[in-house]
Amino acid sequence: MLDWLRAWVDYQIALATPTGQINTVELPSGRALSLIGSLGLSSALTRDGEIWIDRNEDLFEATPNWRPANQDERCAVLACSQRRLYPELGVLLPQRPIDAPDCRHCAGRGTIGDIAVCEHCLALGWVSPEERKP
Repeated sequence: MLDWLRAWVDYQIALATPTGQINTVELPSGRALSLIGSLGLSSALTRDGEIWIDRNEDLFEATPNWRPANQDERCAVLACSQRRLYPELGVLLPQRPIDAPDCRHCAGRGTIGDIAVCEHCLALGWVSPEERKP
């Protein structure tokens, strides 16, 4: 794993304050930096670079159910977190190939409207050349 990432996550966690300016969560693997979230979804980044997801369909359920993110979830969480909170995380995203077209579903923005993640490009704003639809 990238040494800078471990140091960066440790630094961000150390900045956590009781007022909640920077949120941290406790995962089975230890303390992690809270990333983006919405109703029924929370995400966190561990110091080893793992993304964890707590997807709770029951909004009244208080018990967290954290699990490692799959590849698509990891990509979407990193893309949104990079764009909204932590530009440093952009280096963890896939590199856009020169011939990769903008996603036609979100017009290259990565979101539908201002908030909803584009599921077609996983919030990247582009699709791989192999996925290009005629």
